[in-house]
Amino acid sequence: MSNQEVNNVDKIPTEQKGAFHSFLKSLASFSGDLSSLTCPAFLLAPVSLIEYSEYWTQQPDLFTDITTSDDEVERMTAFVKWFISSLNASYARRVPKGEWEKKPYNPILGEQYKMYWEDLNGSGETRVLCEQVSHHPPITGFCIKNDQHGLVLNGHTGQKTRFSSTSLICDQVGQCVLQLKNRGDEAYMFSYPSVTVNGIWYAAPYVELTGTSYVQSTTVTRKNMFTRSKDSGVVSRH
Repeated sequence: MSNQEVNNVDKIPTEQKGAFHSFLKSLASFSGDLSSLTCPAFLLAPVSLIEYSEYWTQQPDLFTDITTSDDEVERMTAFVKWFISSLNASYARRVPKGEWEKKPYNPILGEQYKMYWEDLNGSGETRVLCEQVSHHPPITGFCIKNDQHGLVLNGHTGQKTRFSSTSLICDQVGQCVLQLKNRGDEAYMFSYPSVTVNGIWYAAPYVELTGTSYVQSTTVTRKNMFTRSKDSGVVSRH
């Protein structure tokens, strides 16, 4: 999930160049959560951060495929496939080609976001409910349900942010638990990878996923490592 470095500084609107330079100065001593970071207008996205949770269900058919197999290892593999596709939707496909990463608006305490996906090839209806449950620090709670396939996912997420060299590193805190009601309440608990925002100094920010995500199953005890090639995008299990 990397882009070639591009310099967009010369494209910054004249009236916003001063704000951009002040923004860069503030990064040198920045530490905390993104809600306290003031960005120039051209680096702001016209959506609330809470709406980003919808990308976890961009492919509801992969979500419901988790329960299809009678083999626990195949279900685990299907889960990882859905998990990686959700990360791709959240951090790669979300940004239109030729555009750059932007900071969403901060949700207010108690803000809710609801959505649903209609049936797709027998996947049934998948519903999403998100709520901003804490303001300092910012924490979003969410629930994803598909009653037809007995899937219930509950989780919460927040960020701890620090600046390193020319990049902004967001350590995503929180965890999710997915329950398979139709499989004897089989469950998967997983954590989030860290997010590194590069290209800020050139007004062309983009994200890369770094660090480690952990997936723990109540039925599968083997340990596997999944890696994704930056060049080909191929996911391999080791």
